[in-house]
Amino acid sequence: MKKLASLGCASILTLAIVSGGTSFAAGEIEVIVNNNAAGQGTSAYLANGTTMVPLNVVRQIPGISVSWDNKSKTVTVMSGSKRIRLAAGQKTAFADSGKITLSMPATLEKGRIMVPLRFIAEVSGAYVTWNSQSRTVYVAKADNKLKERLASGNLTDARRAALQLPRVSMIRNLEPTPSSLEGQSFTYYFLEGEYKRFLIGGGDLLSYYEVVNERSQLIWTARLVGSAETDSLLFLKETKASEESGVRPLLNSRLAYFHVMPHIGAASYGFIGPDGTVTELGTKDVTMNEEVVDIPEEQK
Repeated sequence: MKKLASLGCASILTLAIVSGGTSFAAGEIEVIVNNNAAGQGTSAYLANGTTMVPLNVVRQIPGISVSWDNKSKTVTVMSGSKRIRLAAGQKTAFADSGKITLSMPATLEKGRIMVPLRFIAEVSGAYVTWNSQSRTVYVAKADNKLKERLASGNLTDARRAALQLPRVSMIRNLEPTPSSLEGQSFTYYFLEGEYKRFLIGGGDLLSYYEVVNERSQLIWTARLVGSAETDSLLFLKETKASEESGVRPLLNSRLAYFHVMPHIGAASYGFIGPDGTVTELGTKDVTMNEEVVDIPEEQK
């Protein structure tokens, strides 16, 4: 029962990430840190091109500790051996290496300190990007264990790690139609012998990602509908894209697929040819974050 519940949570998380996160009111800014939405009510805002956030958002970034001295109105940021101090209202930050000029100073807003997100995130080595179409800031920082698994030389483990990497998007995100989410099953597709290029199918969406510098970047996403005429650029028979965003991938080789069924705690697996021919090889019991299994027949 625990395994089924975990896989159910995994399916919900997977589809949430695919769709780009939580729905926010018009004009609000969403902040996503390592695939987790910082939450509504963060009061994040843009000022002179700088995203300002409260300390509770910064604290969600791995490898960072933050403290606030109310008496001196100073924020101290620690990341490993690095220490940086920002004083409210001052555009100069102080690091062990010297002074740093900020694009925007830390600011007190209604009794709450707001700090420049990118500056603090990059102190810890995190990647930060802004999606102007969805008004979303992505903060991505993979941990060392994920990095090691990506470089392990074990294809299955590298694929599992790739699926757990922080995801970012710089294209228009699509959200699955609510009625398409019934059953909560989803499918992972990897190019044969690869782990850096993969697709995720969930609900009525299909999304293509590429691993770039230890993060997974959304390159293309589409809403699929049944069709008597198969879209020649897709590998799924009797299916076409009714809406899409980004650049379509060129898929001219066989794909390994893993169809995850949370309701029974299992995944079927096999290959899909460029012409859409499906060869199912078997079904295995799976657990959360281990839905991708070894395929002995795969060319590596």
